[in-house]
Amino acid sequence: DKPKIDGLDVWNVLLGKEVGHPRNELLYWHGLDPEPQALRLGDSKLFFDRRHAFEGLGTDRITPAQAVKIELYKAALKPDSANPPILFNLREDPGETTDLGGTSPDTLKALRVRADTLIKELKAGRILPVATPQKSN
Repeated sequence: DKPKIDGLDVWNVLLGKEVGHPRNELLYWHGLDPEPQALRLGDSKLFFDRRHAFEGLGTDRITPAQAVKIELYKAALKPDSANPPILFNLREDPGETTDLGGTSPDTLKALRVRADTLIKELKAGRILPVATPQKSN
């Protein structure tokens, strides 16, 4: 029994024969973590735990104003326990620095529900959890 493969043919988009990606939603993983950390749906991106929003951030690509906001968010993080989610509008804030969770609670909730549904479907289809590679001796 083979696991389901979640994929779409985007070749024509890459060749410029079609405009726009055929998928409107994407789950995001960082590194080898077997669970996804974020969901993008249209212009909205929800990190389930705001700690994951700042992992691997390239400091050479942020403006001084963005750096100030990011440092404020980082200072409020709990490093060893769950943190609240963080919501961004990527069209208006491609640098992912302005949390809209407090002003868009309906969007935050809708994305969390959609993410939970997708993750449940992936696990039922045996796509998750992803096996972490083991070191060979």
